[in-house]
Formats: sequence, structure tokens, C-alpha cells
Amino acid sequence: MTTTKCEFHVYEIKKCGIYVNREPEKPKYLSIEKVIRELKIWAIDSDKPLIETSTYQASNSLPESFCFGMEEYSGNFLLALWNKVPHNKSGISKVSASSPVKKAKAGEVKIKGDEIAGYPSYFWILPKESLIIAIKLDNRTLGLAQARYYIYNFINHYSSHVVNRMESGEELYGLGDTPAPTSGKDGRFPNPKLRGDFTIHAKRLPGKIDEILKNADNITKLIKNISVYSSLSDSSATTIESITKWFNNVEPVKKRDIKIEMPVDISEKEIQHFVDLWEENNYSDEYDVGFKFKGEQRVEWLSGANQKEERNIDVEWLGKEQANLEKLIKELHKHYHTFKKSKPQTNKAEEHEKGKTEVAQ
Repeated sequence: MTTTKCEFHVYEIKKCGIYVNREPEKPKYLSIEKVIRELKIWAIDSDKPLIETSTYQASNSLPESFCFGMEEYSGNFLLALWNKVPHNKSGISKVSASSPVKKAKAGEVKIKGDEIAGYPSYFWILPKESLIIAIKLDNRTLGLAQARYYIYNFINHYSSHVVNRMESGEELYGLGDTPAPTSGKDGRFPNPKLRGDFTIHAKRLPGKIDEILKNADNITKLIKNISVYSSLSDSSATTIESITKWFNNVEPVKKRDIKIEMPVDISEKEIQHFVDLWEENNYSDEYDVGFKFKGEQRVEWLSGANQKEERNIDVEWLGKEQANLEKLIKELHKHYHTFKKSKPQTNKAEEHEKGKTEVAQ
């Protein structure tokens, strides 16, 4: 066991299951717990090879993810995904970072035909709290966009309510009102009013975003961590259009020493635009923006408005970046109280008066 710094990035599960049209209330079918249990049956209990556990096709912006394991403890789940990284037919290209540019030579890490180059991501799912917590250990990125899309597509294409059959030469595909039969003929029909959904929002620290919006007049600079950027050439663009273009087209990186600051005169509406972009893009580092205030050295980042906890925990590593899930979930459970919903407090005086009234009656 190795003592490892663990970051808990907390997200609220706003929707999970099968809904009727656009109804915002509780799902008609499935729940957080049922969805995750069905995922375990489909991906793990079925003994599928890992290559068959992706729920969506890769795109230019989102490579495939595969189920890398799952454990349950005390009603909560730990889901591990393996996130594929792009590579050529023979392997992953690499170059020495310390080589002078004129002498730099590209090399290659060989990838066998049955291997998938990638990295793991870990998600602690707490159904009773309606939370999914991205766990950052040695993994460089959270893999949040992949996880959201993975579960969303599982519900719509692989859950027990999926109808996929032929009827009189016609293909029937969609979500049905009943689960697939365990035996015998499947006579179900898709219900066009049903849709699967999995929506998450970052759990906010109370008032952080509101504070930034309320103090728009005091913001003097916008800040972004970048590696490379291009100068703006569109002189006809308004200031905010230029800033928006600049801040959203630079290459995303993890926090590095290169930091760009731009003086601004910005409105509450324009700040809200940055907040909306950040939320619409799964709280990606690419859309994270910092704000510096008049007369202050502090910087408020959009990401700083999210609940993030840090703890040192004991991790057993089975391989490079691969944690023992069975032991990890038990370690995480030691911190469950941090995220558990507190029960509403009752007024002792009111309870006493209520008791006296009931006795009198």
C-alpha cells in the first residue's frame, strides 16, 4: 500500500435513467443504482473481452472508453474506465523533450495488435447522494467527458429496456416500457416517447459563481493557463469577442508555469457567457478562466467554484496507474461522511409542543 494524494472532484447527478419526452422529474424507468448494476452485469459479469465494453463510437473530439472494472461497497460503486489515446498502426510516437530542436528525433512505443494504448479514470458513484465523484490519483486527467458519454450511451443502447429486433422484416430499435425477457421470444415494441439521459453538474461551493458575477465591475484581468497561443489578427472584433475567441481556441493544458493575463472591462452578461461555455463543455480545463479583481492579488477560477476535496489515502497499485479497486473503494468509504447529505434538523421546541398537543388530544 502506498500513501497517495487523492483529489475528489464532486458532481451532482441531475438525471439518470429513462424519461418520458422532456419531463424533468424522476425517471420513469431505472435509477442510478439500477443503471450501474445493469452496467456491471453487461460489462463484467458477462465475461466480455474489454474491447467489447465500449458503449459509443470514437469521434475526433472523444476517443473510445472501455470498462476497466467495478466494485461495490456499502451501497456505493467504484467504476474504472480505460480511455483510449490516439496512435498510429504500429504504436505511439514520442520525442525527447530535452533534445535540441535541430537534433530531435521521433521514436515510437510499440503497441501490439491486441493492446489498447490509454489511461485509467476512476469514478466513485454514490446513488443515495446522487453524486458521481471523479477520483484523481496518478491519472493525469479526470476523463469526465468520457464517463458521462459512456453511461449516457449505455442507458440508450445497452440497458435492459433497449429493444433491438426484427418484426416482419422491419427493424425495431429504441427504448421499451419493459425490460428484455430473460427467456423466450422478445415481443416488445419501442416507445418513441422514451429517452435515456445521464446529466451531471459540478457541485458548486455556495455563492462562488454569484460572487464573481456580482463583482463584474471590479474585474480587471482575465487569466488562462496555456502552452501555445496565436495573436489575434481580427482588429474589427469587439474586445469581448476577441477575448472569447482567444480564450477558447488556445490549446488546453494542465496547470503549467505559462500564464496569460489580459486586461478587460467586462460585464456580468459576458462573464455568464464564459460560465455557460465551461458548463457546456463538461467543465474542461480548456474553458476554465480566471478572474483578477481590482486592488487584489487573488485569482478566482471558474473551476475553483466546484467542490474539490483532497485527502491522503492508501492505494495498492497492481500496475502503472492501475489501482486495486476492491481495496480502493474501502479507502474511499472512510471519507463518505464528507459527501453524505445531512439530515434536516428538527426544532426540539416544536417537537415538544407537538408532543404536548397530541397528549392533550
